[in-house]
Amino acid sequence: MNRRHFLASTVALTTIAGCTSQPASKAATTSAETSTTDASSKETSTTTTEITSTEPTDDGEATLGELRYFLEDRLDVETFQYDGTDIIIEYLQESKQRSDYVDSVSIVTFEFAAHVELGGAGEQVTARTVDEFGDTETVYYIQRDWVVEYNQDEDVTDTDLLKKVADENHISLLA
Repeated sequence: MNRRHFLASTVALTTIAGCTSQPASKAATTSAETSTTDASSKETSTTTTEITSTEPTDDGEATLGELRYFLEDRLDVETFQYDGTDIIIEYLQESKQRSDYVDSVSIVTFEFAAHVELGGAGEQVTARTVDEFGDTETVYYIQRDWVVEYNQDEDVTDTDLLKKVADENHISLLA
């Protein structure tokens, strides 16, 4: 059993200090939007593409559509966008239970790690949890280099990676 399948089957059971809880060209897209801002005579343009879910294939290459598919299997994903560098995810967090929040952060973290391990695109995931009214609850990010280290160094544990995500985002995943 490879690490991806192991993580997919056990991520909901991840324990933290006793608290349980593609290349862009291969991406399936539905729409693109461009936003331009003019600040102090500097114009920047960012194009984000909404990624649609695609069933995984056995080709050994990760796509953004497949990552969305895996996340949608476990979370209520509202939006999933890619701007050429970063993946921006927004998902519904109905439960106010700490263990459900820890589970959702774990799911996003370990699915991104598996995605990167298979050569998937994205330098960072920015995840926003929203409540049933569409209000942002929390925002956190996961850097590619954190998951690369996790994937390559057997001494880096699941807990180490989640602690890094928590510490860098100033969020508590501990009991």
